[in-house]
Amino acid sequence: MNKFLTPKNFTCQWHITERCNWHCKHCYQSEHPVPDLSLEQLFSILDQFLFLLKKWELPPGQARLNITGGEPFVRKDFFQFLERVSATAISYGYTWGLLSNGSLLDEEKIFELKKLGIDRFQVSLEGMKKNTDEIMGRGAFEKVIKAIKLLVKANIPTRISFTLTKKNMNDVPKLVKLCEKLGVVALGTRRLIPWGRGKELQEYMLQPEELRNFYLKVKEINKRRKKTRVVIGCESAIFNEEILADPLSNMQINFCGVTQGRALTIMANGDILPCRRLPIVVGNALSDNLYDIWYSKPMRDLRNLDKLSPFCQKCPNFSNCFAGGRCVTYAYTGKVDLPDVQCWRAYKKLGQPLF
Repeated sequence: MNKFLTPKNFTCQWHITERCNWHCKHCYQSEHPVPDLSLEQLFSILDQFLFLLKKWELPPGQARLNITGGEPFVRKDFFQFLERVSATAISYGYTWGLLSNGSLLDEEKIFELKKLGIDRFQVSLEGMKKNTDEIMGRGAFEKVIKAIKLLVKANIPTRISFTLTKKNMNDVPKLVKLCEKLGVVALGTRRLIPWGRGKELQEYMLQPEELRNFYLKVKEINKRRKKTRVVIGCESAIFNEEILADPLSNMQINFCGVTQGRALTIMANGDILPCRRLPIVVGNALSDNLYDIWYSKPMRDLRNLDKLSPFCQKCPNFSNCFAGGRCVTYAYTGKVDLPDVQCWRAYKKLGQPLF
């Protein structure tokens, strides 16, 4: 039985709007964004977040708030909200960063972000120019590159997020070189989760052995890297065994933040999800308390290892994996207790289990 304890570290991802000026093909968002909450409502939810941190007494730097959308910069009151975040981050000892498409950035906004003490900025590229523009819209590649240059010039640590598909997987070596040239600190390669508009790209999900071979290539890239680290994400626990077996891999092992009990997501309407990539609504911050939601039965059940697949529990890699990317499995099957659908130990092909 996996007891639910106070987390040693905690990450909250907060979507303060569903509105966006872009229309990416792989986006989880629905076609009809919900209305934004008021600034006062955002402040009230922020107070609940701060109550959690105070209750847990996490050491400085062990809690993180990632703010995103939609595109957060479409909110006219965005910097008013960030001023409150900045002030409380100092007094409560948490770090904060932004996830954005970067298209609305300029030197003035970046100056304000720097003054407010932003810790990290993440933008997305879906490969090189052809693949990025196909997924994110014509001209997106150049706009993101422009934003990256402005951020790096201001010495704001900048990361790139990359959603892995069969169409763009071969762009990774070139993308790593571009990241190093631009001064990007990390390239995060995340598996496609077929939710929202992203369901239309399900046919481009990698087969289990294709995914394993991709992770092996990333491992070799990281051995040779000079500046930019390639990260394979919290859903990549199925690869932990290979990382642990290679002391020169230059990679960290990853575990699902939901299973470990260190993650929470706040949606634009106040709905609370265990993770943005695992869209199971467990409460709403406007009517429920974050503290009560955190310790609720649905959240405890998601951390109960006894509820995972018997196949996984008998697997020699179980203690390194804990069923891998449950977000991928849930999106593909509608269930959270099956083995990771892209695990090469469990599946010959997607949807064709070996057990």
